[in-house]
Amino acid sequence: MGRAEESAYAYGWRQYRAWSRIRLIAFVGWIPYGLLVMTITRYLGVSAEAPKWILPWFFLMGAGVIGPGMFACPRCGKLFFVGWRGSNPFASECVNCGLPKWAPRDPAVPRDTP
Repeated sequence: MGRAEESAYAYGWRQYRAWSRIRLIAFVGWIPYGLLVMTITRYLGVSAEAPKWILPWFFLMGAGVIGPGMFACPRCGKLFFVGWRGSNPFASECVNCGLPKWAPRDPAVPRDTP
């Protein structure tokens, strides 16, 4: 397989990395964001409004969890972490075809094949 396949793999892994970063930001940043919102709303005297300002963060957290979980394998096109036997969000290879995570190309195809 040629450069087109390698580009497809690289593109897929870039997408997965972006979703994973959103998940990390949402997970690590929710406490500082919540504290900031609570402080600002308390300072403005509208502390009853704080839950409305925290709600967008929960949507970000949901996207951060669902996005990587819905990642399609660059090789088989099926969900990387979900298969007929169930799901494994910590899988180091595709649960459907066995493609190793972060593989730059299909390891089953010899490198010198045109």
